[in-house]
Amino acid sequence: MTNQLHPADNFKQTGEWPDPTPEMLETVLFDTIWRAIKTWDVNVPHAYSGYMGATGNHARAIYDAVVPLLARPSDRNDVIEECARLVERRAEERFNEHGTREWDTNATYYEGAVGETYEALDEEDEAIAAAIRARKD
Repeated sequence: MTNQLHPADNFKQTGEWPDPTPEMLETVLFDTIWRAIKTWDVNVPHAYSGYMGATGNHARAIYDAVVPLLARPSDRNDVIEECARLVERRAEERFNEHGTREWDTNATYYEGAVGETYEALDEEDEAIAAAIRARKD
């Protein structure tokens, strides 16, 4: 893929950090992006200082970056795959931070009271990635 996604491009071009439109809120793409990022801490230095919880503005910036790429048939499947990988990387990062792998059996799991929550988040990320990939040609 020749283009990189830059979620803050809209801010850099217009100086605005816009909210999503009501029409965007009704799209599968926006909902998928939001479900993928809603638990993230995000830093967009061009728009504000420090990290904050993901907002609709972050989802809008990603949406604005992805939509034009999806319109180009030559890049569409690459963009879709990269979006799916982004979601999968979040699950991998969560496991690397909180998961356990047994050295002898290679079994993997989360320990403790939050284990079920992490497993549910991993399952949600898998479902999101599958839904994204289902959009390929």
